[in-house]
Amino acid sequence: MAVFNATIPLGRLGPKIVNLNPRSRGHPCNSADGTKVTVPAERVDVVDTVEAGDTFNAGVLAALSDCGMPEKTSLKAMHPETVEMALCYGSAAVITISRAGANPPRKRKINAIRGCR
Repeated sequence: MAVFNATIPLGRLGPKIVNLNPRSRGHPCNSADGTKVTVPAERVDVVDTVEAGDTFNAGVLAALSDCGMPEKTSLKAMHPETVEMALCYGSAAVITISRAGANPPRKRKINAIRGCR
């Protein structure tokens, strides 16, 4: 719970969702209404960390866009299941760091490996 508590001060500054990446503890996220969602971490052998953060952010943003939530106003009313799905796509960064080079996965690979829908 301490990880979620760390998102509270940031949430008071106005963002609709706050996500932290505490590595081995998963991806906790707080929404503006205080809803807490997390996607468990996955252990992988790290080969190359280049592009990991970009892959995470791109996965989250692509998932939100696919759900029709690219605007701040829609983020405020987001369901926890949508946040969980977005974090699942963001967690595709584990695929990126498990191989050499800045080579983020395609959506079909994320679906096959991570089970995101």
